[in-house]
Amino acid sequence: TENPANFPKTGDLEILAVDIVFSGHMIHWSMEQKYLAISDIWGQKYLRFSETNGTSESNTSNENSITGPQQEDPPAEADLSLTDEKIPPTSTDTLPYEIKTLTIPSDVVFLIRPQEKSEGSFPMMVPVHDVYDYTKSTDEVILAFNERLHLVSWDMESEEMNVTIGQWFNAGHTRIEMREFMVPSPAWIDPFGQLFIGTHDIRPFEKVITNTIFSFLPNAFEAELTFKELSLISCDPTGMAWGTDNSTLFFSDGHTKNITKCEYDSRKADVSNCTTMINVVDEISETAIPRGMATDENNHVWVAVSDEEFGSIIEIDPLSNTIISTIDIEDPNLVDIVFAGEDLDFLYVLSKHNLYKMTGMGVKGMNVPDFIWRPELK
Repeated sequence: TENPANFPKTGDLEILAVDIVFSGHMIHWSMEQKYLAISDIWGQKYLRFSETNGTSESNTSNENSITGPQQEDPPAEADLSLTDEKIPPTSTDTLPYEIKTLTIPSDVVFLIRPQEKSEGSFPMMVPVHDVYDYTKSTDEVILAFNERLHLVSWDMESEEMNVTIGQWFNAGHTRIEMREFMVPSPAWIDPFGQLFIGTHDIRPFEKVITNTIFSFLPNAFEAELTFKELSLISCDPTGMAWGTDNSTLFFSDGHTKNITKCEYDSRKADVSNCTTMINVVDEISETAIPRGMATDENNHVWVAVSDEEFGSIIEIDPLSNTIISTIDIEDPNLVDIVFAGEDLDFLYVLSKHNLYKMTGMGVKGMNVPDFIWRPELK
């Protein structure tokens, strides 16, 4: 008898926010704090998104929190026909969500060395679980300005927040290793609350020759190098997820187009015996690129795939290395997915500009913890 978990699945897609970001990079759902953390790498902001069932009113001074960056021409991938729920057009309407925005002024980052001042990428933000309640705050995040990773607390009284000099220099911080022309990848959290992040070279060479440098934070603000074996086969890390056994790592790379499976050792925070499950060029199209991923309760891997004409969410069975389900989405520029909600029974889907919600798949996801911080108390 065939396992029902292997039956093809469908989903109902609705668009939650059009142009919510300028250049979406990653999302993380916090089960503990009940919000979606969104990173806008080239829009230079971080968003705290939570659905409110229409109980929150918009603010006339914060129009970008409604529709995101304004553009002269709407992006071609924004398909408003996916749902009848359009974004409210005026500030007097209620919104089905609340958004708080955080940014890091470059003047703050380069206060001590103003001669080095430059603009920076905003590649990752993940909520923090402070095990010992060291800072007496429940709204902490770890976020990045280029290679600099810092601990920051949200100002919950403000819809728009700028990180202050005191917050930037007086909290936990570290740096990841990067070379010239590199930018950080998204960040991912393993089942034990450790944070992993990579790099990729942004120069558009015909043949990429720069391999990814992977770093991890072992429940502390001390970045260490790791994943040497994975680095050999990665130039553009786009997705990571862990299996239900906590000893398997799934990985997607935007350059090789491979979706890979590795054995994972949580004590060493390292991988071994990496093998390719599928290549999306072979299975989908020559222009398909695997992006963010998540695992479900059946140990199946769900992957966002971007393409030239439209995107898709695919479900992979790692036992047979086959695609079980393909759900097409009219937005070609998909970036990341996460299981979310109280029961982890739906997906948030982020594209380059828009945020979607997919329900009705009939499966629940695995919980991804926040970054677990165990500060050394002195």
